[in-house]
Amino acid sequence: MAIVSRIQSYLQRHLPGAGNTRQWPFIAGKYRVFDPTAPVAIVGSHAQTLAQELAALETPGVCMVAPQCRSATDVEKLVRNIAANLAIHNLLVVAEQEHDAPAASVLLALFGTDVELSPAAAALLKKARGRLDDVDLDALSRQVRAVKMLGGVDVDRVVARVSELASEALRPNTGFRAPAHKNEHGIERVLAASNIAYEHQPDKAGYFYICVQDRKLLLEQYSNRNELLRVIEGQTARDLCITLIRNGWVSKLDHAAYLGRELLRAELAMQAGDKYVQDAARAIELDEEALTRH
Repeated sequence: MAIVSRIQSYLQRHLPGAGNTRQWPFIAGKYRVFDPTAPVAIVGSHAQTLAQELAALETPGVCMVAPQCRSATDVEKLVRNIAANLAIHNLLVVAEQEHDAPAASVLLALFGTDVELSPAAAALLKKARGRLDDVDLDALSRQVRAVKMLGGVDVDRVVARVSELASEALRPNTGFRAPAHKNEHGIERVLAASNIAYEHQPDKAGYFYICVQDRKLLLEQYSNRNELLRVIEGQTARDLCITLIRNGWVSKLDHAAYLGRELLRAELAMQAGDKYVQDAARAIELDEEALTRH
């Protein structure tokens, strides 16, 4: 058993991706994580006390609380962790005064907020920028808004601000790609967001109605003018998906992903002898009137 344990340990250290199961934040630090899918991250002085008070109040909307950055390395770690979590839309920077903590001004500047920098903050900003890619920072500043809160750590004010920011966080994010943390093997790690509103654009190829009939999967394709274009039948979700892709009958990746998921559901229901009902509640590309006709 000792030999097996040693072999497993070796593989975890040396094989790409092996043992790479660290939960977000992917770069370790003195962070207190509440809900990785929440939209507001907080950084500031007295972080440990603030985290305890927020935990006691069971504050919703808080992703994590991080201590005030002290160096360019701290700034880099925090920025990369935030970049790797697409759920975060707001960074709440808590400080006593504008110039009390140079790193607070640096974070605000990095995330696109206009702020006056002290000489110490300007020097720290230069070092931090040297560790980060300008293109990634530009993209990140469009995804995450840095909000400053001066006047010290007042938990009631923080809770009120978090609630306000969280309520604004559901907004379209179409086309955005955040930079991600890369582990020691160069593998990107990104935490998928669950709170991002999706801005749907209809598939120019049309929409589909899926059903099971006589132990076959049927896929009816309609134009966006509700005209029936074709009926495709098959035994497996895989066959139907490949047919759609090879013939160019689906033109959007999100549409293809949805159809793949629903066709697999239909196939499993058919195999089990269960009734299949297409997911109309979240079918972003379906025409509701067409579904009601069936």
